[in-house]
Amino acid sequence: MRGLNTHSGIVLAEALVAVVIVSVGVVVIMQALVANLRASMVQQDYAKALLLLQDKLEERFFQDAVQASKREEPAPKPLDRFRYQWEYKNVLQDRWVGLKQLDIAVSWASGKNGRELNFKAFLPDMHTQETTTSVFYK
Repeated sequence: MRGLNTHSGIVLAEALVAVVIVSVGVVVIMQALVANLRASMVQQDYAKALLLLQDKLEERFFQDAVQASKREEPAPKPLDRFRYQWEYKNVLQDRWVGLKQLDIAVSWASGKNGRELNFKAFLPDMHTQETTTSVFYK
């Protein structure tokens, strides 16, 4: 009888060690899945912001900027947690005539941090006397 009790105690210890090893493995896999989900959500936010930025750039390109201006507005619903910011600046260099600089930013809250995607473009000023073929270099 003594040998039987000793052997069953070893089996119980082996079973407890196996349960601990499996539990640690499951916890590690769960943490990896949560990290992957978070990274996927951040990537999805950046993709939405990039599409919003492209949309605003096209809108601003086809609407003339009469004077230098700075504006901010929310994105349309259901993406109203994103905010647009854009600013037109005159390019004041002698060799670059007839250009306006357009700075666009899309920002949003993501968890505890705020995130922002920025873009800079140079657009022809439609209100100058020069043609668009001579815009880039004088």
